[in-house]
Amino acid sequence: ANLDVAVGVTQMGTFSNAGQICCASTRIFCHESIYDEFVEKTIEASKKRKIGDNLGSEPVDQGPQQNKQQFEKVMELMKKGKDEGADVLLGGTRKF
Repeated sequence: ANLDVAVGVTQMGTFSNAGQICCASTRIFCHESIYDEFVEKTIEASKKRKIGDNLGSEPVDQGPQQNKQQFEKVMELMKKGKDEGADVLLGGTRKF
């Protein structure tokens, strides 16, 4: 498998429309033999994403959540994942 293509596809599936679509990726299955490299490449790709005002003059990869309710839902899911033992490898807290 081409890991760069796989990472690109999962980035699109996870982050399209700020993850606010019914078909957004919530789980990614990866064979253990390529897991570490896949995670490393995914973190690198995620760090490169430009987040900001999608209506502003500068292009961004992802704008804000639609509203406060959606934002709180995302934060709740992050907390639930952490409470259940998930390792947060990038982000996981509010920036603003």
